[in-house]
Amino acid sequence: MIKLCYKEYDYKITLGACKYFFEQTGKDLQHSLLLYLEACTTSRDMEMISRLRLFHGLLSFKDASVLFYAVIKQASDGVSLQEIQDSMYRVSWMPTESEDGLCEPWPLVMLELSTSANKYFSELSKKKADT
Repeated sequence: MIKLCYKEYDYKITLGACKYFFEQTGKDLQHSLLLYLEACTTSRDMEMISRLRLFHGLLSFKDASVLFYAVIKQASDGVSLQEIQDSMYRVSWMPTESEDGLCEPWPLVMLELSTSANKYFSELSKKKADT
């Protein structure tokens, strides 16, 4: 689930999502998610504000919204890019103390998505090795 501004969205990382993201941004979706995994690892000793600034700088607001939209539209009909952008704009810009995770800054949501995608691709690799 992608949690943006008190709404949860199903998503799928598919070839169609990757193609759409590339067509709209000229960037690779998987590489963009890997940037967040790498930044998470290399910034562990940084203060939260510095980490958030780093995460914010990995993708522009526009590109991040297209990435979220690309993977959400693969699993959810009726969601618009404008809705995603509005949700990203309305969330906090600093981590919240809420345990539900529904109003976190969009860079942290992107980090969560990248972690989830990494787990998915790791399990996919294991399945392929077993066949």
